[in-house]
Amino acid sequence: MGRYLVVDEVDDKIVQYRQSCEIDGSKVMRPTLTYKDLGHVERRAAILILSLSPQIGGAELKYTRKVLGWKRDQLASQFGVTTDVVKKWEDDKAPFEKAVQLGLLKLLEVEEGREGPWPGRPQISYSF
Repeated sequence: MGRYLVVDEVDDKIVQYRQSCEIDGSKVMRPTLTYKDLGHVERRAAILILSLSPQIGGAELKYTRKVLGWKRDQLASQFGVTTDVVKKWEDDKAPFEKAVQLGLLKLLEVEEGREGPWPGRPQISYSF
């Protein structure tokens, strides 16, 4: 059982019913997220990882790709490389340039409608 319950729609009756569950014989309340909310949380996490890390690794790259809903070929096409190169990046078998990290950050920020500076984000200049 996860920490959060993800539901398709937010309907007061559904949320109230699904938030309460029994753990070890005790009735407890569990926070509920919609799929839309969960997607927003995942994108925000990816933005923070990309903006605060000096250099990300393959696992963070793969997480970001999945948050964007992309397959390897879509990421490869975006950066002008092959899917084999993306696999090597994600498996930490080949290094990738900081421009890849910054490009993904820019894509996520545009998707979130947060292009440009926002509170808590370090100022990063984009140059490709």
